[in-house]
Amino acid sequence: MKKKIITSLKVIVSGLLLYFVFNTINTGDFVEYLSSLPPFTLFASFTLVLGSKYLAHFRLLNLFRSIGAEVPSRYHWKLYLQGMFYNLFLPGGIGGDAYKGYAIQKQTSKPIKPIIGCLLIDRIGGLYALGFFGLIFFTLNSAQFMALIPWPISQLFTIAILLTLWIIGSLSAYYIVKKSTTFNGNTQLLTVGYSLVLQGLQIVASWILLEGLNLSDHTLSYLFLFTLSSIVSVLPITLGGIGAREVTFFYGAQILGIETDGAVALSISFFVVNALVSLIGIYFHFRKPMVTKSLSESRE
Repeated sequence: MKKKIITSLKVIVSGLLLYFVFNTINTGDFVEYLSSLPPFTLFASFTLVLGSKYLAHFRLLNLFRSIGAEVPSRYHWKLYLQGMFYNLFLPGGIGGDAYKGYAIQKQTSKPIKPIIGCLLIDRIGGLYALGFFGLIFFTLNSAQFMALIPWPISQLFTIAILLTLWIIGSLSAYYIVKKSTTFNGNTQLLTVGYSLVLQGLQIVASWILLEGLNLSDHTLSYLFLFTLSSIVSVLPITLGGIGAREVTFFYGAQILGIETDGAVALSISFFVVNALVSLIGIYFHFRKPMVTKSLSESRE
């Protein structure tokens, strides 16, 4: 009952946010932006997002293996696709992460606590990479962002403060992970490496969509909003991040003085691409992935 109430509230919040955004923007311009997307642009973006998910599967698989939860790579990839589908399309039932944790625990008989730790570190790695790229886009486009600061301060000083905060945050995150988990340094570094590459692929995918939408001006501002909206979408207040991304793009575009309708069009077009990738997992919803080889055999 509690889950149904929470899900209903998320649906309401997502619906209200989308209603607000689409009743504020110029719907005609928004539709025109989306209709201008060439099919090849969507295909290229789809391919990159799918590639990023494949790397994300390896990131999580490496974490599972670091705690001795050995499963074949092929099985885990199918399970990952199924979890993606659950995360986006069935958030009111068993969440994708919860289902993956349950399936891995069932297959390996490992304690659930370290498995949950793997899922948590997997998410933290993604947020870390998004924050890293967001800092880069802010730095490269600092001249525009400085106009938003109401008091006189140099760009170099602002960047130095942000970099210092990033370093402090990175060291704090490392300390928390080190104290609360048994992951060694190599595992953590590999997780960060996977995260940077896969998030980089998604950023390239969003840049390709920008070009397809004819929004080549203020590219760094749009990409900064993309990283920021991706972080906001993780917050458990909406249905799969729907609505939260659009509101972030909407208000962010207004603050930065860039095309609002185009920003929302970028948000929606990336969501469509991500949804198409996640929809692949519906196959494994009906044909549950099974471990067909002994876990003691070589890793695939």
